Amino acid sequence: MPRALIFLFLVFFTAESKDLGIFGETFQILEKDLLEEIMLKLKEMERTGKLETEKEKVERRVKEMILHPYPIADIAHTQSRKEYTFDPTIAVTRDLSDHRGRIFAHRGMRFNPLDKINMSKPLLFIDGDDATHIKWAISKINENNLGKIILVKGSPPDLQKQLHREVYFDQQGLITAKLGIRHVPAIVFQKTGKKVLTVIEEVPTEEEN
Repeated sequence: MPRALIFLFLVFFTAESKDLGIFGETFQILEKDLLEEIMLKLKEMERTGKLETEKEKVERRVKEMILHPYPIADIAHTQSRKEYTFDPTIAVTRDLSDHRGRIFAHRGMRFNPLDKINMSKPLLFIDGDDATHIKWAISKINENNLGKIILVKGSPPDLQKQLHREVYFDQQGLITAKLGIRHVPAIVFQKTGKKVLTVIEEVPTEEEN
């Protein structure tokens, strides 16, 4: 039985939580080898044809998630312009040491990544299903031929084909949550010499090219 099928089995059971019944003799949980149990169930599913069916369902679901991820919750369209700054400084909450036990950062120390590197390209957060948002992003990129498009909704592959450039998706809303973005379209950039990021939630217009 291929290892890939074992992985598929684990993914399927985590996602679906179906009861496939009991196959073979039952034992106390502590006495039964988990891998052996999985193998038995996989073999039974393969014998009955269920395995191929479930494999196709998982593959289809994964493909759908890649082509059109779930929209980020609680992100609305911008109704009025808003501008604020985000300080990326990180505070160390405990002493950090290397593999030899040597401490390289003490509790209470603060680090700002912008002290070492600059953010060279603005981040453009948009709803990829909204034409005015797409026009807004294109207009911002055309200003200086820079910018990374990050979707909170929509299909990255579809928009990538349309714009002929890389398009990203804010998986699980981690970036927008970190930056405090609650409305799109929004642009995030670093002003020259500043150690904070500027976040602007803008209202797009139909005339933007």
